Formats: sequence, structure tokens, C-alpha cells
Amino acid sequence: MNAFAPLPFGPPNDDAISVAAPPHNLEAEQALLGALLFDNSAFERLSDRLRGSHFYEPFHQRLFDAIEDHIRQGLLADPTVLMERFKQDQAFQTFGGLRYLADLVDRAPPAANAADYARLVYDLALRRDLIRIGGDIMREAPDPATAAMDQIEQAEASLYSLAETGKPSSGFVSFSQALSGAVQM
Repeated sequence: MNAFAPLPFGPPNDDAISVAAPPHNLEAEQALLGALLFDNSAFERLSDRLRGSHFYEPFHQRLFDAIEDHIRQGLLADPTVLMERFKQDQAFQTFGGLRYLADLVDRAPPAANAADYARLVYDLALRRDLIRIGGDIMREAPDPATAAMDQIEQAEASLYSLAETGKPSSGFVSFSQALSGAVQM
């Protein structure tokens, strides 16, 4: 006879760590992209931390990267110019092609709000990363081949790395504000 009562939980499984839909906000992504396409100077108000990979929708990732590439090269990033870059992209066609890019611009919020949308996109990306790290911890914890302390150190390293990339210390500021702050140091 077993003297121990059964544990109230079972071993971790993928169902325990799955999330119906990872945190995302496609409307915020569209608003940010539209604001950038409408007014390329809004890009200056975004943090250097924001990357295409922070967008949930893969096409939005590629679109942000294209906008960033054009702006950093001193080129115009608008629907007509960017259409050439995406002519062979199946997702571009699925979303509606040039009409989709034009709709992003037509429905864009004021470019002055771009940093607010960027913060939201960035925060949701951090949350997806937290879920991924939590899932990794749950999957690796039962593995006796790796010492528990090693697993804890790996989890700490992952969380520390995320915390460092996600620090809001300087926040989303314009390039001129960042430069001014650096010169004052």
C-alpha cells in the first residue's frame, strides 16, 4: 500500500504550457506600420530596441524591416516604393498587395502616437518571450539528465537576458533626445 497521497498535479505536458493565442495586437501593429508609412520621421521617435521580430504577424515583421531599411538608408518608405520589394511575397498578395499598404496609411493614427503603439507591440513581444521561457522551464524541469541547479541557472540567464533587452530605463525616445542625453553625460 502506498503511504503517499497522489500529487494534485501531473507531469507537465504541452497542454499545460500552451496558450490559445499568444499575446498580440494586430491592430496596434497595423497602426504603427501605417503611421511609419505615412510619416517616415515618426521612426525617429521609436526605440532602437524595436525590431521586426517583435511583431506577431510574420508579414508585419518583414514590412517593418523593409521600412527600417529604407529609412536608415535615407530612402522613402511608402506603399508605392515598398510594393516593389514585396511583389514576390505570397503574404503580401494574400493581405491585398498595394491596397493593404494604402489602407494602413489611410487608417493610420497620428504619427505622434507611433511610440505608444511601438511600446505596446514591444511589450506583447516580451510577454510572448516570457511564455516561451516558462514553457522551456516546464519542459526541461523533469529531465534528470540536467541538474536542477543548472536548470535554475539557465532559467535565470534567460530571464536576465530578457530583462536586459526589455528594460524601459530610457524608453522610446527620439534619436535627438538620446543624443542629447549622451552628450550631457
